[in-house]
Amino acid sequence: MRTEEFPLVIISCGSDKHAVPSRAEDLYKGAFFRVCLNYAKTLTVPERIMILSAKYGFVSLDDVIAPYNMKMGSKRAVEVRDMKRQARELGIIDEKKVIAIGGVLYTGPCRKLWKFCRTPLQEGRGTMGMQMKWMKEQIESSAEVPLGARAFSSFSKEESDEE
Repeated sequence: MRTEEFPLVIISCGSDKHAVPSRAEDLYKGAFFRVCLNYAKTLTVPERIMILSAKYGFVSLDDVIAPYNMKMGSKRAVEVRDMKRQARELGIIDEKKVIAIGGVLYTGPCRKLWKFCRTPLQEGRGTMGMQMKWMKEQIESSAEVPLGARAFSSFSKEESDEE
């Protein structure tokens, strides 16, 4: 499979960060972020994972960014219009298979950008602890299924047919 055939997976940033500029994948050190990242890696290839940073917007795992103290919805945080502009610039605005992993402050704006955006943690998964448990279970069970097969399991046939 070509890289672009895998879904785009957006994960929320985290509040617990290292104190020095780092690759985005390494900057965030909180347990919830780490589990979200590991879960994302079961759904797609690393090149198709982006982090939604409250300060920087969409960043790839390899982007080097400085630490900051901000969350979505705060006064200076990126807004949907900023995300839309950035998504156009990155060439991801027309994606048909998008999965957003994180809290509603992060997945909500993604749902405004992408009509068929999946938000598995907002599907009755409960508290953050329950969400982490569910993701860990998904990670463990994914070892038995090839990545290409897992990648599209959350999209219905009707959505795929609309491409």
